[in-house]
Amino acid sequence: MDADTQSRFRDWQGGEVEFIDTANGRVAYRYWPEAQDASRILIGIHGIGGNSDNYIAIGEALKPDVAVYAIDLAGNGQSGAAGDVQSTDVHFRNLDALWALVQKRHAQARHYVAGYSLGAAYAPAWITRRRIATAGLLLFAPPFHSALMLSQPWSTIFALTVKLMPMRKIYMGPRRNGYSDPRFLHGVNSDRFISHRTLRSLKVSLDIVAIGQRALCDICTPTLIIHGDEDVIARPEGAQIAFDALAGDDKTLHWVCGADHYLYDVLHGIKDSKITDAQRGLVIQPVHDWLERH
Repeated sequence: MDADTQSRFRDWQGGEVEFIDTANGRVAYRYWPEAQDASRILIGIHGIGGNSDNYIAIGEALKPDVAVYAIDLAGNGQSGAAGDVQSTDVHFRNLDALWALVQKRHAQARHYVAGYSLGAAYAPAWITRRRIATAGLLLFAPPFHSALMLSQPWSTIFALTVKLMPMRKIYMGPRRNGYSDPRFLHGVNSDRFISHRTLRSLKVSLDIVAIGQRALCDICTPTLIIHGDEDVIARPEGAQIAFDALAGDDKTLHWVCGADHYLYDVLHGIKDSKITDAQRGLVIQPVHDWLERH
């Protein structure tokens, strides 16, 4: 990584990491002690290859009025075995554990659930399966029109491959010399980057997209969707799919002009010096305003 890239990117800083011991192992989460008296609580679920770092910018921007609790899903960050998870149920049980902790700490607060990228599929799936009583749902860059949506033939082939070799590990780093995405290259050099993932964990990620999309028709809680109009990973059509599928009348689709999948750098663990606070405000201010109204 060259000097320009090193100087351009810095890891977002903020919050503290603690752990919950569960039947499925240790679960890490990030929270902000300075928001302990907040009247609103936001549980954040990251996307594939991410971790609680994805919510640092949001947590910093919303404190102390909103307390963000961002989980490391099993196999990610500091939760479970790196790069592996057996099933979606493991993720749901770990989210249950974090939910119980938050309910105990902030019994009188209003509680919200947010999902970014693949987390935007986990969020509706979890709250409908567990019948979570939440004051609102926030979906950042939902993945309902993306490479994670396999055609039926490819889905069948992949499922058979996973059945034969569930623990086979797949390399998740750059696959060719000269790979030039500087933000990704910076992330690869982080000690939190997980370079290999098991086939069964990748199947969990693929499966949750369809599960989450089906769950949307049972979501009546107020919902905010935020999507960048230049997102080439979770394409913008996925946001419209989510908006149309939601059952409730109180739903808002907010487009961020010029933003990519990371919504500039707000939903990324890495701060980009080429992105301005004004651009970040195009993401953060609508979140703040929507929470104020709900």
